[in-house]
Amino acid sequence: MPFKIHADTPAHWGLRAVWVAATVLFLVYIPTRTETGTIIDMTLALQLAIAAMALNLVMGYGGIISLGHSAFFGLGGYTTAVLIDHYDWSQGWTLYIAAAIGFVVGCATSLPALRLKGVYLALVTLGLAVLFPQLVKWRKAEWLTDGARGIIDLAYDDVPECPVLAELRRVDGRPVFMW
Repeated sequence: MPFKIHADTPAHWGLRAVWVAATVLFLVYIPTRTETGTIIDMTLALQLAIAAMALNLVMGYGGIISLGHSAFFGLGGYTTAVLIDHYDWSQGWTLYIAAAIGFVVGCATSLPALRLKGVYLALVTLGLAVLFPQLVKWRKAEWLTDGARGIIDLAYDDVPECPVLAELRRVDGRPVFMW
């Protein structure tokens, strides 16, 4: 007979607490105790997992066909890069700003599309996904986005401030967010 844990029992909440603790330990262990290649791989995996969870939320739970998530993903990336490169922000703080800007633009985009259903909503979101790279390459926005080549060669001279994780250092003593 299989072992069952019922919802809202102490065993259920204990299992959840163990899962949260293991996730937090994993997310702190990877950047502080592993090699640079592992950090790069895990960063990419977490970025893709965030995009996949967003698509699962919209398409899986909401039943909405949305093809514009790449635009919001890119907007968050460009927000982080612009704040670090042009305004000398710490990369730890830019994560919150990028998420907030992506959320606000997503809400503003969804308001006109609220009455659309099915293929029409998919077409609007596809249009957003096609429009975003063109806006990045737009001549009048090159001062901010560096045009078609994008913002490259971001370098960090000091240990970044991250409001949640503070100053994390890897095994070799270098800051977590440095390559």
